[in-house]
Amino acid sequence: MGFLDQLSGKLSETGRSIKQAGTSAAQQTKDFTDRTKLNAQIHQYEKEIEAQYTALGRAYYEQKPEDAKTFAPEIIAKIEEANASIKKAQDEILAISNKKICPVCGRQNEANAKFCVSCGTALEVDPAMK
Repeated sequence: MGFLDQLSGKLSETGRSIKQAGTSAAQQTKDFTDRTKLNAQIHQYEKEIEAQYTALGRAYYEQKPEDAKTFAPEIIAKIEEANASIKKAQDEILAISNKKICPVCGRQNEANAKFCVSCGTALEVDPAMK
């Protein structure tokens, strides 16, 4: 019986080792998952803070544009340059599309339209379209 007792003891010991390894692996997996979730939450909070800073800057600029220009002239210059580039690209798209924008409501109209189809505002007629 000594051999069987030893074998039984070794098997029990091996079983405990496997159980401990499984428990350890499960705990490591849980810890990894928890860290990943928390890091994702931190990233979301950081994105929200960044969005709020952006909103704060926009609100400040819209409320006090002259103060903003003296406070951060380099940033304002870059914003104005980017806005001008956007406007230029939009104008090119309109020209390619043969459209123009109503200055009152912002609706797209055919390039040869005399009045806005949405609000009825008289539109400037392009001399090239006459």
